[in-house]
Amino acid sequence: MIFSYGIKLTDEQIQKILPYCNALDYEAYQDKKMSMMDEGYIGYRDEVSLKFSAVTDSYIPRIELPMKYYYDEDHIWPSEKLYRYLVETFFTDKKKLKGWGPTYGGHSLFFG
Repeated sequence: MIFSYGIKLTDEQIQKILPYCNALDYEAYQDKKMSMMDEGYIGYRDEVSLKFSAVTDSYIPRIELPMKYYYDEDHIWPSEKLYRYLVETFFTDKKKLKGWGPTYGGHSLFFG
């Protein structure tokens, strides 16, 4: 079975997302590998496999980052901040997405 869901963002919603989309914030992570030994490591994704991919109009044309592990707020990757914001804002508590939408995990350290 295939399920598709899309939303049209308002100008206000786009403005709230933009602070999470600065390519310069992602640059330090471009060639970094995630590790359980990294400072700030607090857990891993057990049920899903995610990868962040972005195309920009900056001098960093393409960004791809792994999203295997969770880090504390002092060490969280910008891709994780963006993903968390999108899930919290657009997918959490949407009845028509029950069982279909992206989640942050039932036992996530970031959601109560």
